[in-house]
Amino acid sequence: MTQVISSTQQSAENQALECGVLQSITCINFMCHTKLQVDLGPNINFIIGHNGSGKSAVLTAITLCLGGKASSTNRGQSLKSFVKEGQETATLIVKIKNAGEGNYKHDIFGNTIIVERAFSITGASGFKIKNETGRIISTKRSYLDDISDFYALQLENPVNVLTQDMARQFLNSSTPSDKYRFFIKGVQLEQLDTDYTVLAENLTNIESKVDTMHDDHKHVLQAHKAAQAKLALTENISKLTEKAKQIDKQYCWIQVEHEERKLEKAERSIANAEEVIGRKEQAAHSFQEAYIAADKVEEDIQDAIKEVEDSCGPLRVRKAEADAFERDAYHNLEAFLAEQRDVHNALKATKAEVTKRQEEVQIEFDRLQTVNGGSEAEKLAEIQAVEDGLAQAKIRRDEHRDQKPALERQLKEATELAEKSLSPVEKAKRDLEESEKRLRNIQEGAPGDRAYHPSLSRVRRAIDQETRWRQQPVGPLGRHIKLNKSEWSSVIERTLGNSLNSFAVSNQEDQKRLTAIMHSSGYRGQVFIVTKDRIDTRGHEPEAHLDTILRVLEIDSDLARNSLIINQHIDQQILVPERQVLSNYMFSGQRVRNVKAGVCLTSDRSAGIRFSYGAGGAEKSDPVPRWTGSVRIETNVQDQIRMAHEMIAQQKQVYETALRTRRTLQESQQKCQQLLHRHSKDVKEYAIKCQRLDAKLQDLRAELEELLPQDGRLDGLKSMLEEAQANCQSYQDQFNGSEATRQEKQAAWERAKTSLPELELQLEGLNSKINDFRKKADKAIDRKHRTRRQHEQALHEVHEAQKDFDHELNKRSALREQVAEFTELATQAAGARVPIDRGMTLEILSKKKDEAARVVKQYEQEIGGSEEEITRKAREAHDMLRASKRNLKDVLDLMDQMTLSLDHRRRRWKLFRATISARARAHFVYLLSERGFKGHMGLDHKSKTLNLMIQPTEERGFKETQERQTKTLSGGEKSFTTICLLLSLWDAMGSPIRCLDEFDVFMDSVNRDISMRMMIMAARRSVGRQYILITPQAMGNVIMGPDVKVIRLGDPERGQTSLNFGQGT
Repeated sequence: MTQVISSTQQSAENQALECGVLQSITCINFMCHTKLQVDLGPNINFIIGHNGSGKSAVLTAITLCLGGKASSTNRGQSLKSFVKEGQETATLIVKIKNAGEGNYKHDIFGNTIIVERAFSITGASGFKIKNETGRIISTKRSYLDDISDFYALQLENPVNVLTQDMARQFLNSSTPSDKYRFFIKGVQLEQLDTDYTVLAENLTNIESKVDTMHDDHKHVLQAHKAAQAKLALTENISKLTEKAKQIDKQYCWIQVEHEERKLEKAERSIANAEEVIGRKEQAAHSFQEAYIAADKVEEDIQDAIKEVEDSCGPLRVRKAEADAFERDAYHNLEAFLAEQRDVHNALKATKAEVTKRQEEVQIEFDRLQTVNGGSEAEKLAEIQAVEDGLAQAKIRRDEHRDQKPALERQLKEATELAEKSLSPVEKAKRDLEESEKRLRNIQEGAPGDRAYHPSLSRVRRAIDQETRWRQQPVGPLGRHIKLNKSEWSSVIERTLGNSLNSFAVSNQEDQKRLTAIMHSSGYRGQVFIVTKDRIDTRGHEPEAHLDTILRVLEIDSDLARNSLIINQHIDQQILVPERQVLSNYMFSGQRVRNVKAGVCLTSDRSAGIRFSYGAGGAEKSDPVPRWTGSVRIETNVQDQIRMAHEMIAQQKQVYETALRTRRTLQESQQKCQQLLHRHSKDVKEYAIKCQRLDAKLQDLRAELEELLPQDGRLDGLKSMLEEAQANCQSYQDQFNGSEATRQEKQAAWERAKTSLPELELQLEGLNSKINDFRKKADKAIDRKHRTRRQHEQALHEVHEAQKDFDHELNKRSALREQVAEFTELATQAAGARVPIDRGMTLEILSKKKDEAARVVKQYEQEIGGSEEEITRKAREAHDMLRASKRNLKDVLDLMDQMTLSLDHRRRRWKLFRATISARARAHFVYLLSERGFKGHMGLDHKSKTLNLMIQPTEERGFKETQERQTKTLSGGEKSFTTICLLLSLWDAMGSPIRCLDEFDVFMDSVNRDISMRMMIMAARRSVGRQYILITPQAMGNVIMGPDVKVIRLGDPERGQTSLNFGQGT
């Protein structure tokens, strides 16, 4: 037998499969590896490396990724134990070859099936089955099981993925029964035996159910006979049933008439609801007009208050300035008077001292005169003349110096006028630039949305996208207006103001919805609620020959027109170009009928003046400034361009006039500066003259000293006199100068005091006027709030009435549908409409129907049911009898087929077991002979035991020994025996993948070389099989070939985050 096996296996040669083998395994954060990837060959793969390099992790990753349980790996009890320490999740990726014939759904997956399994430290786990491009095909475990079953991978088969520990435990520790179970499970006979056992149990259950089905069939047969007997008795109740049917028809159609009467009542309710809505809307319109009128009154009062407060502002500023000026002037005067008193007292004291010193000098001079004749007197006379000349020069110098404040005031006034002239120039320049800009805008064409807030486009898009409008909003109002008289463009733009940016709606719901849209878009503008019907202004407009704002406009929307009439009174604001004509028309007699205000143009036609009636019909006028923004109202372009050119020409003249005035004032300022400069020059000349006279006086005094005796008394007295005179002159100059200053300060204080009473009186009058206006404003506000609440209440009532109306409409629609439904049901149930007897009601017919049904039921109870029920039950009994016969026959046929099939499968299973056992025994003996061992595999299928007996043969002397149990073998002999057993079992298996972990760890070099060659030869003889063999030792002594791939995993390094590995063949 072993010779046959040897010759057969030598003729075979392993061939690489195109499908069902593994291409690569990738581990991320798995066990102790950050990233580990191994690419496999299609035939024989040796994975070598030292401990910790990831050899065993490869087999564990294959088992787990392809659906194996964690406990089947003998390395952990749960998936979370395989996540690398310090990481949250781990990922395993296995690529399965799927090319060539026998592939699995190649049109979906292509040449490669990618299986990815991720799990976390929390125990969560999931699969991703992808095609060769990485697209996810499924995430279900059952899909992966289908792939494993298709390729018969058998990864949880302990023989298919075998570790050295399991093999050694099998040989050393297991009993013969355990070995037998290992053998049966490894060759997949155990699975078939389990399936056949389940099939036999199902067959037993079916046999027990057949007896029950026989009993059921007898009962069905008896019921069929009873139903046929009752069917023969049903002809007697036909007349009673026909009468009951006629009553049923009338009962059906009288319900239709009842619903039709409800519908007529609903129609009347709708008509009444429409009348209520009309009355409520009219009341709401009246309250709205009252609110608008009250709002206008309040607006006029607030304008009056603002006008008065604007007048108070400058007065308050002037009053505060006058108070401060009066206080400052008074304090300055008091301080100056105190200083002047001190100067005056000092002046009196110095004058007394001068008189005393003069007397002492004269006495000394007279004494000396008698001593040396009259030459000193002449010299003294000359000195006196020079002193007089010096005193006159100083007086003229001081008088000239006093003119400086006046010149400085003139220069200050000229400078202020020149500076003030700059503002009109700049204003005229700005007006000119704005007019030129306005002309450019007109020439560029219609502004469209550019004239409004930038967010208008968003608002309009939101309005178009909204589908819940009861009526489409209109706006901005300026886009719906065209001006026929261009000269009023600026005035009307300013008068209508922000109303041109506003929108108009016809109900409160649309107002709330549009307000929310404008708020979210950042658009500034109001939303007016107005009636959708065109307001008739006939009988409320001024005389026909007068222009009003309404008459010079073309408005293409009734909502826009109604909004401007209600909120801006455009139908009662007249337009008259000339101011005097407008004033005479409005205020020359009684108040003009149907005119609330009138507007005229200014002389330059760029702005206007608004005339209206104040309290008591008094004349009131307000400026209407020129509109400087973008034009929002469409008008004749040529007229606008012409008017813009005219305006630019006028403003150029104003600008040039302002420039000429400024130049004149600047020339006046320069003249004042020249006069002040000349005055400063004259003051310097007078100072030089005084200095020269003072020098001459000093020379004369020196000459006098030469004439006088040298005792120094006269000189000392003169020196003291001069000092006293100098002090006196200084105090005199101070006092003289201070008098003018005192008068100025006194006058300033008097002027400051005189202006205060008038300002206080004016402010008191204006404050009283403001208080009166505020009282009126409070009353107007109360009236406005009251009318607003009334208007809101009226709108609420309109809304409620509309809801009632809608409810009635819905009720009518429901009733119409109900009438149609009742009619259809009556037609289906009773056929064509039947007449109802006069005086017949639903209650009467209901009683008749119940009575007829009671009679028929009573008769039917006597025979066991109605005619229809008896017929139906007879038909059902017949059908049940046929079904019972068919089901009983089908179950008996199935049971016969299952019995035959199970017997046939058990016979084949025993044949498989015998064949596989014989092949495994023969192959085991053959493999032992490769080293010269003898032995046999004892398989007893009755007792379900397996015994291995081995007779090792010594290499030297070839001394024979007795057969022994595997427990008595050496480590190398045990490993070699394990390899022989494993290869013999692998030869009987059908899985395309075989894995063995560290099969040579306990072998010596001789056993390892023999086992290695034997395994390579066995692998090459296994056609279409892939081998993954793990060994910690080198492959230097093994003869390689093109079908052998050696994968060397790099040694792990301390602190290493990813494993490096190399490959060789």
